[in-house]
Amino acid sequence: MRNKNLILTIPVLVLSVLVVSVAQLSLGDFTYGSSPARPLDSSSHFKGSAGIDSAVSSPGFVSRVGGVAFGRTAQPEDGLTIDRVDFAYDSSQADGSRFKVKVNDIPVHLQAFDWQLVPIARFVDTGEISIVTAFGELYDKAEAERVRAQGGYVFSYHPAFENTLLGLRLVHADLLAMHPAFSDLPRWQGEYILGLGENSPSPSEVQSRSMERRNALDTVSQIGFRSYVVTDAGISVTFRVQNCSIEVEGEPYYRFWRYSRERSDFNRSELRARVEADIQNETQKAADSKGWLAAEIVRTAQWVADNDLATVSQHREGALRTQTIGWLQSWLADLKTLALSSEVEAIDLSETPFSDPRFARTLNPAVYDAARMTMQLSALLRYLAAKDPQDWKTFIGQITDVEFGPSVQTPTTFVASR
Repeated sequence: MRNKNLILTIPVLVLSVLVVSVAQLSLGDFTYGSSPARPLDSSSHFKGSAGIDSAVSSPGFVSRVGGVAFGRTAQPEDGLTIDRVDFAYDSSQADGSRFKVKVNDIPVHLQAFDWQLVPIARFVDTGEISIVTAFGELYDKAEAERVRAQGGYVFSYHPAFENTLLGLRLVHADLLAMHPAFSDLPRWQGEYILGLGENSPSPSEVQSRSMERRNALDTVSQIGFRSYVVTDAGISVTFRVQNCSIEVEGEPYYRFWRYSRERSDFNRSELRARVEADIQNETQKAADSKGWLAAEIVRTAQWVADNDLATVSQHREGALRTQTIGWLQSWLADLKTLALSSEVEAIDLSETPFSDPRFARTLNPAVYDAARMTMQLSALLRYLAAKDPQDWKTFIGQITDVEFGPSVQTPTTFVASR
């Protein structure tokens, strides 16, 4: 099946100059707050396509950041040879046609409205992968504790998406699997807040989507999961030129995960026995047994601590060498058992309806389309930036002061109303 491309439809309602505060948003029986939150920058050590794959396998990332994270770089489809690309932003054109691209000196069309293009490009320019997280931090720590004590969430955003409609759509994507109300869209004074290219849902569509979402989550809950990440990890993103337009293929999905110890067949005693046997075997093969054990302890302890599962020992290899081999083997076995039982496992995609992009879109087309646009366009822009760094630098300069609407204050706290 051919995936949908970047080109969207003509809107029904557009609020281009409206400034909407969190206090004016309504969506379900929830209270949204706007206490200042710290910017999301914790993905800085995960870069590019390899970074997104490493991130979703890292206990530290999925348990402390997670949320919505895209890091793929698009590649030309097989058979498409690109010798030259040129691109720029032309403010004199109609919104949606301002991103001008030439492939091998031939102009091609890429529809992207400013409310999408500008924040996505600014995001790509930072080299990071994380967009929004429900594990955010407020500057007011007491307020954050109050929100969490009520079962709420604190959101932090990549700066490019703060106070934008796209940021609102992407935090909505993160919330989509949580409650049937999120099958609808936020409103302001009873009217939907829409950007160019978006359509409002009918009441019957919202009701049908809510039921689909409830049934799907019941299915996922039966297999057990810790959380999920909306991501493009592990997928192929390609593009082609067809009918003088660029079409990007590749879909974001909901990657549900759990720790290995949470599997129904997990047996800690058996894991410990296997770990001890492996350590014994490696110790016997090592030319310097204490040296190998000491190095492995430091490496494993650092891995565990980086993922917030234990405290790194202050011992260094020199100090460890003063211990007996039996003591070193026992400590290493403790650390490796802890590390292996805390590995992140993706739940098989066949077990989670949310992992099917077609199903995820049925739950809220506007929200899923915003996530897909962000994923596909960011992947394409990464390719263009790498292909022509000078054009990229010029392009970023051209959009530095671009203003776009609607301006929406993105929520930083979310609490179910009592």
